Amino acid sequence: MFRSEKRDIIIPQSEHARLAAIIASHWGNSEFDKPPFDFNSFVEGVALHDSAYGMIDKLELGNLATDKWIDVVEKGAQLKFDNPIVTIIVKLHIKRLIINDEFPRKKEVIETIDTDINSNLKLTNNTLDDFLWVDRITNLCDMAAFNFSFEREKKVKFRIRPKINSTEEKTITVKNLDGGVIKINPWPFSIPEIKGWIYSYEGKEYPEKLVQSVVKFLIIN
Repeated sequence: MFRSEKRDIIIPQSEHARLAAIIASHWGNSEFDKPPFDFNSFVEGVALHDSAYGMIDKLELGNLATDKWIDVVEKGAQLKFDNPIVTIIVKLHIKRLIINDEFPRKKEVIETIDTDINSNLKLTNNTLDDFLWVDRITNLCDMAAFNFSFEREKKVKFRIRPKINSTEEKTITVKNLDGGVIKINPWPFSIPEIKGWIYSYEGKEYPEKLVQSVVKFLIIN
């Protein structure tokens, strides 16, 4: 869960992930390729990237005990999905998060993730490089939603290859601003702006009592 840095509200991981998926659902234009496989599966993978936390989680990011975080990582490594594309997207996301960390049983977790990736890759018509290309997009969508969910004003730069068959990279800058505004430049999406809302909950009684409200977002160039 995300505790706002500006007020007493909580955004659960599930709503953070929903925002990341909304962002992902508009990816692609004449300058930026869409993923080289079923687009709905890509969006579903982004939507489920943090599903190990559950729907109404009590695990506060930034104040999470190491053993609880390891439990989530290990649960994520064991997740099973019917769709191989979704599985690979989720497992690559988890691997990216933990690859530079040290914790007990890390070797076993990485082995489990790699085994799942390799077995599911055989069920697609794509290469691992295709999915690694997509993982950079997943990361951008995730981090834009991550800082939004903290109501944190922050600028982050991402290196993206706009065209999957080219080695050329571009830097995309994501600025999370006050009032739920996210500025992204250059613009990699298929529509002029992205706007909507996700659910939040009053912080003082969460999760025992769920007092719901909405947090609006506006994503622009």
